[in-house]
Amino acid sequence: MQPLLTRIADRRAARSEATLQADIRQLLLAGDFGLIGNELDVDLEAPASGGRRIDIQVGFTVIEVKKRLQPGRTLHEAERQLAGYVRSRSQETGQRYVGILTDGASWRAYQL
Repeated sequence: MQPLLTRIADRRAARSEATLQADIRQLLLAGDFGLIGNELDVDLEAPASGGRRIDIQVGFTVIEVKKRLQPGRTLHEAERQLAGYVRSRSQETGQRYVGILTDGASWRAYQL
């Protein structure tokens, strides 16, 4: 588990967002997070409204993965994108969703 965590948190590594998404999915599946039943479904690239795709969805959590989260425009745009996904999923299902924005080293939790 430690090599996976190290790889996820390493901002210096040359990696794509898709690779980081896959590593985070593996962490969710292999880690001891107490996930049960339908919570074990960790979907990559789940369809969202407007032809967009949610990077990772697990239970009532939407995870948006970025290569690097930097203050300013990049972070603001990522937060806006994540808020749209959380709002959309909540409206579609009638359930409360939360969002996580990450680049592997920094993890930010959001709710509407």
